[in-house]
Amino acid sequence: MSEQVEALIIRPRLVALGDSFSCGVGVGVVVAPERTWVGLLGAALGMHVDLLASPGLASAEVAHVQLPRALDRPGTLATVFVGLNDVVRSAFDPDATHAHIAMIVGELGACHDVVLVVLLHDAMARLPLPRAVRRRYGARIDAVNAALAAASDACTNPVPLDLAAVPALRARCAWAVDRIHLSEYGHHAVARAGLRALRMHEAAVSTVSTVSTVSTVPTVLLVPTAVIAPMPIPDAAAGKLAELRWFVTHGAPWLASRLPKVVLGRVDDGTGVDQLRRVGEGAGTSAVEVRAVEVRAVEPGRGSATAGREQLVHR
Repeated sequence: MSEQVEALIIRPRLVALGDSFSCGVGVGVVVAPERTWVGLLGAALGMHVDLLASPGLASAEVAHVQLPRALDRPGTLATVFVGLNDVVRSAFDPDATHAHIAMIVGELGACHDVVLVVLLHDAMARLPLPRAVRRRYGARIDAVNAALAAASDACTNPVPLDLAAVPALRARCAWAVDRIHLSEYGHHAVARAGLRALRMHEAAVSTVSTVSTVSTVPTVLLVPTAVIAPMPIPDAAAGKLAELRWFVTHGAPWLASRLPKVVLGRVDDGTGVDQLRRVGEGAGTSAVEVRAVEVRAVEPGRGSATAGREQLVHR
């Protein structure tokens, strides 16, 4: 019997569903699978990791593509980090997103001992966006988090992990050069927070078990000595140089081709260039940024039937 097959049979398994925030692949940003937060968490717990997460997927695709695979081979622990690709799509439907999230968390909870549900952070916080756009996406993030919280409440074995409550993620070095995805330091921070949340869950389950002779709350079998050591804070100067290199190579071309159409070009239905200029200037956006939006907004023939499916959190 091969070591890989033996590991799948003997070792408990962590099944990770989601998008680039779990698989570690963004626009010009790559974190090795074993250095992602799910990879680090799985290693600390002595679990084999089934990394089903894939970049660019919204909740509907996670529900219809990844969820069936997770249900075919359920593990001890499932992790769910979804919703940001829903937020940035122009055809955002909060009701459909709510339904897909409820399906994902509910069905995972029926066949996994524990479901770790990640509540979203403000992914737009470090982007130079006009206030109107920031408010719009803030409201969408709130809607997705409400759906995640409701799904967790309806699940019998959830462990919520609120990224907004993780202090280490407030540091610039927690984010990759694109200012959207987690850096390796950020992945470490999330993994440590996830382990902490699981320990709190285990303690709560143990308390329930001592009060009742029959515990209906399953628990993940944590390794008693499981630990994820803190990672040294990266050098700030090196980070700024990497950010500049990334912007020239990946960021500028990506922004020029997608961001105005997906985000700034759709501040409101029917928004024209003149109105967009007023919105941008009123929010303190520079003339260069507004002009960049104008150029993209008036270019004919660049849109397509897939415009509504373009994501900010992609690849």
